Amino acid sequence: MVSPNTAGASAKGVAVRSIVGLPKPVVRRLAGKPVVIEGKTLNPEMQLILRLEKFEGPPTESQPISRGRKQTLASCQMLGGSPSIGAVTDRTIDGPGGKLPLRFYTPKGMHGASPALVFFHGGGFVYGSIDSHDALCRFLAEEAQVRVISVDYRLAPEAPFPAAFDDSWAAYRWIVENAQGIGVDISRIAVGGDSAGGNLAALVAQHAVREGAHSPKFQLLIYPVVDYLGEYESKETFGSGFYLTKEYMDVSDENYLLGDEDPADPRLSP
Repeated sequence: MVSPNTAGASAKGVAVRSIVGLPKPVVRRLAGKPVVIEGKTLNPEMQLILRLEKFEGPPTESQPISRGRKQTLASCQMLGGSPSIGAVTDRTIDGPGGKLPLRFYTPKGMHGASPALVFFHGGGFVYGSIDSHDALCRFLAEEAQVRVISVDYRLAPEAPFPAAFDDSWAAYRWIVENAQGIGVDISRIAVGGDSAGGNLAALVAQHAVREGAHSPKFQLLIYPVVDYLGEYESKETFGSGFYLTKEYMDVSDENYLLGDEDPADPRLSP
């Protein structure tokens, strides 16, 4: 039986995907007056999605974390749907903080050893999960024809820095050590992630080099967090009106960091 909330999110997802598939002039009209900042015009489809998200309620960062996580998951499922894929399987490994969940995505028709992407989800180290990024991992696996292994690292504030890095490194090391048994071609392994996950992917790649371990051959870094040493003008310029607000980043940092970290720590700023 499908719950009303799930059914509602599914219906809204179909509606959103249908709207952004409309002819560009129609999307432009629905999105409203173009948003232009420093000569850059916001993509009208993204502007329309942001406009629709305002009807979903208060922004994630203004809510209790448990509710923000639920909203993040619902929003991602609404926009991403559930793309078709060959197989999805879950398992856990022993991690630094206990059982560490991994999710394996195998494209249709793939057999034997293949390239693999070890993926770390975004969400400010606080809000995301392997479930929130399920659609993205399905898409990446099928379109790139690689196995994708998504890591459900521990979140803050329950597990602040460096827990996320410790889990990410442990997962990568386990995948490398068990590559043959899980169908991964060790010579074609990559790391990737978005936002906080991009941070973790870059850190894992650098740590592998420092440790003399097997290094990834490729990094897929999607708007990664790479520098905690200073502030940047863009954080103010684009600090409101978009999904990734300055407040969202501040709330994430306040929960992930305890306050006495060295911003140049190689487990923090790649």
